[in-house]
Amino acid sequence: MLKFVIGIDLHGTLLDNKWEIKSDLLIPLEKALEGVRGFCEVYVCSGNDLTFIHKFIPKEIYRHFDGYILETGCVISDGKNEDVIVPSPMIEVIRDLEYKLKKIKFPWVQYFARRKSTISLFTRTESEGEPPDAVFPEVKAIVKQIFFHKRCAGNTRFY
Repeated sequence: MLKFVIGIDLHGTLLDNKWEIKSDLLIPLEKALEGVRGFCEVYVCSGNDLTFIHKFIPKEIYRHFDGYILETGCVISDGKNEDVIVPSPMIEVIRDLEYKLKKIKFPWVQYFARRKSTISLFTRTESEGEPPDAVFPEVKAIVKQIFFHKRCAGNTRFY
């Protein structure tokens, strides 16, 4: 039998701006997910981590997913176990950067989320905060400044 894979993003796709699945969509979504079982594999593809998935996606929905591609592709999960696919030396660089960013104490950072291989500083909660695109230039400039020497040495790619 021919199989397909469906990847579903979270923010702005599955979740609304309050980080919820609208209540009137829960039953139709669950029926749709049940309907593709055996024909399609369905994955959540997100920059978020597994803790976020379990907190904001209701159990009756997330039980239908075949797996999770998390932290923007750096972690793969079956819903219980997580496999980090980023090399250990890069994780050390990421942890160092996270430490330095936390020391800056940006006024618009609501919280840093737990991550295995990426950094996630949330500028919004489900009810308030700055849109990420409004603060991105400032964060990008600081990261570029912190890692300029490594980028020049070819050790770190920066986008």
